[in-house]
Amino acid sequence: AEALARHEADRVTAAAREADLRSGAADLERRTNESATREQALAVQNAHLRADVALRDATLAQIYGSRAWRLFAPWWKLKGLLKR
Repeated sequence: AEALARHEADRVTAAAREADLRSGAADLERRTNESATREQALAVQNAHLRADVALRDATLAQIYGSRAWRLFAPWWKLKGLLKR
């Protein structure tokens, strides 16, 4: 009877450990999915930021290459130096 009780206690302990492992595995899977979702969102945000930087660079290249910029930029620099 004592061996039967010990066996039953071991079975209950094993079942509790198994349930704990399943719970941990489910938690790990949930965290993995959340991490993948965050990573995808960051990748999309990064792509948008790269597009914004490319647009800014193209706009600045267009401004710096314009005749108006080349004509008036030296005047603005001289004006700034004269204000000092």
